[in-house]
Amino acid sequence: MLKIIEVVVLIVAGICFVSWQFRDLRRAREMTRRQREAEQSESMKSSIGPSDAFVKGGPHGG
Repeated sequence: MLKIIEVVVLIVAGICFVSWQFRDLRRAREMTRRQREAEQSESMKSSIGPSDAFVKGGPHGG
């Protein structure tokens, strides 16, 4: 009887560990996605800035 309880406890602990790992993986992917989007938005802003000034006639406004 004690052996059955030990096996059940180990199975439950294994299931909890695997679910915790998947949750952590999902969280890490979400953070990576947010960082990538922030970097892309930064690069878009920096690439739009100088070309926008060039289209308007440069830094002298002419």
